[in-house]
Amino acid sequence: GLGHEEGGASSTKNEGVKKRKGKQQDGEQAAEQDAGNAKRKDRKGGEEEDAGSSTGNSGSKGSSTSKGKEAKKLGGWHSRTLALKAAPTIQGDVSLVLFYQYVEPLWSEERKGEAVRLVVDVGAELNLGGRVRVAREGFNATLSGTAGALREFARRLGEFDRHFLETDFKYIDGLTKDKHFKDLKVVPVQELVFYGVKPEDGVKLGPGGVHLDPRDYHAKMASEGTVIVDVRNHYEASIGRFDKQTAVGGAAYIDPKMRKSTDFMGWLGREETQRQLEGKDVLMYC
Repeated sequence: GLGHEEGGASSTKNEGVKKRKGKQQDGEQAAEQDAGNAKRKDRKGGEEEDAGSSTGNSGSKGSSTSKGKEAKKLGGWHSRTLALKAAPTIQGDVSLVLFYQYVEPLWSEERKGEAVRLVVDVGAELNLGGRVRVAREGFNATLSGTAGALREFARRLGEFDRHFLETDFKYIDGLTKDKHFKDLKVVPVQELVFYGVKPEDGVKLGPGGVHLDPRDYHAKMASEGTVIVDVRNHYEASIGRFDKQTAVGGAAYIDPKMRKSTDFMGWLGREETQRQLEGKDVLMYC
């Protein structure tokens, strides 16, 4: 549409055209312009209707929240994202909560849709703002609201799935009102952190490595036969990193120089990487 309009505009501004058009030609151009405007209006209306349709899962329409608010689907790159406007003010101080939660076995697509509906409905009821990524493997969320509302949300999650009873919710209380997100966005995704791994690849969630507190991690950094892999992107790693211990015989620092998380699997599969990690204790941080 834009290209057509620009082309049409350029055709009416050719240099050297000084003569006034006849009334009949003016009338024909006006009629064509009106028709074009009508088509553009129809297209715009269709886009707005699609963007405003409420949904209860990653693909179906018709769900509304408990307070009558609608969760709107955004267009363009974020066509699967549901956006719900939060009330501009809340009573009392603002709190934040940040958390990940992985589930095993993976949810079905239907259960994932139920999780999306839960966040939209409870978020509207409790006037929450923030961002929530929902995948078959669980949640990744940053939310704002009152201290009581956030803890009630956590309680509702525990009722929905017992995995959330084990979640390490990171609460930050006593913040000013300008820290409250203006809206709640719920994003259905394939992976919480996108590595390009598909369910059919057979990758299983497990207990993973041993979690170390800061004191133990710091002590381990001084050990021989240890490497540290910085799993952030290269921009972050260039700003600050744990590499001073290398000069005194401690753990070797490795920056995979990733631009995005999907680069990690390719780096891990290289022969050079395997040689660096073979027989070593591997520390990781992000």
